[in-house]
Amino acid sequence: MNCTKTTRQKRRPRPGVRGADAPPAAGPIHNFFDNGDGTIADLDTGLTWQQAEMGEATTWLGALAYAAGLELADNADWRLPNIKELRSLNDETLQAPSLDTAFFTNAAASRYWSSTTLNGATSLAWCVDFQYGATANADKTNNLLVRCVRGGTTNISGSFTGQ
Repeated sequence: MNCTKTTRQKRRPRPGVRGADAPPAAGPIHNFFDNGDGTIADLDTGLTWQQAEMGEATTWLGALAYAAGLELADNADWRLPNIKELRSLNDETLQAPSLDTAFFTNAAASRYWSSTTLNGATSLAWCVDFQYGATANADKTNNLLVRCVRGGTTNISGSFTGQ
């Protein structure tokens, strides 16, 4: 009779499995620069962002009007970002808010308007919830926060599917 001793190896938790240690955060992923005038430059996209959002939440039409009337850092060409631009602020290594608060110091973990209307649903617009960086849509009569942008191109080709 041939007996072989078997040893049982201890199972190690896999990353992403409940009970496993989370991998260390890599830190913010953007290349921002504080212009010192209430604006933040995104050196990766060429966009310039309003550092502080509008003081109170507003409807989508209110957001468009606010952006059109904003004068900041000697510039009056501010606008509401399209959904692709707004999503570019999201940092998946962060949450509550999922914005780099070293640059956007008073950023709220809340929903922000984009200028992009849903295809086939003109009463809805795309927004980003910076609690976790989720893309969603909202009725244009809802009150959401606003962060304006300037620069870049205002007509980015392609459609946004929300995925």
